Amino acid sequence: MTIGSPHAITAQTGSAILPEGDRRTDGRVQTVFRIARVITGTDEGLARITNLSDRGAGLRMMMPASLSESLTLEFADGVELRGHVVWQENEHLGLQFDQPIDCAHLLAVLAEGARLGSNRPVRLPLMVTALTRSEVGLRSAKVVDISLRGLKLEHDGSLTEGLDLKVTLPSGIERLGRVRWVRGDRAGVMLLQSLSLDALGSIQRLMRTPEPPVGLRQEPQGADQVAQK
Repeated sequence: MTIGSPHAITAQTGSAILPEGDRRTDGRVQTVFRIARVITGTDEGLARITNLSDRGAGLRMMMPASLSESLTLEFADGVELRGHVVWQENEHLGLQFDQPIDCAHLLAVLAEGARLGSNRPVRLPLMVTALTRSEVGLRSAKVVDISLRGLKLEHDGSLTEGLDLKVTLPSGIERLGRVRWVRGDRAGVMLLQSLSLDALGSIQRLMRTPEPPVGLRQEPQGADQVAQK
């Protein structure tokens, strides 16, 4: 494994990091603000890595996780760390790696990959139908994957390179974007308004259709109400 080959570091590892203010047992904690994909047994989403050591990582994530639950962190394609939850406080938690790592080397590998342009932004696989509005009209398209600044669509052939459009996800999130590339029935869209980390914190929540306001909900009709009509 060399720093010039970032994808060679498929490190299936993990280790514990202590809560804020109690890190004397690990002198190599590094403060980082890197985005990673977190995979649990039932969900996945994007999370912020707040600190990293040879033994573990501190995370801020929106998905629920329980103590001792196993998680996988994906920093880039082929760069994964595995571990389990050792402490949790609201949306903050500590992950203990299954095996210790060299965190300084890992960060150097990721930095080199970013410099060379070989590390693509962390993406979430997402097979949901979205609506697109553009000069070609209202169309439905399937979202194949999504990141903070872009998404990949499977479309009906109506999308062309350079087309400006608005994308509406099932959860109600709307963003303006521009088609950057088209290959067959796939198109890459650059978002002109970045998504928030919290918005992509859980695939399950992202796919969920929001409940209508209480005042707009239709109450189930009883037999007597139906009879009066």
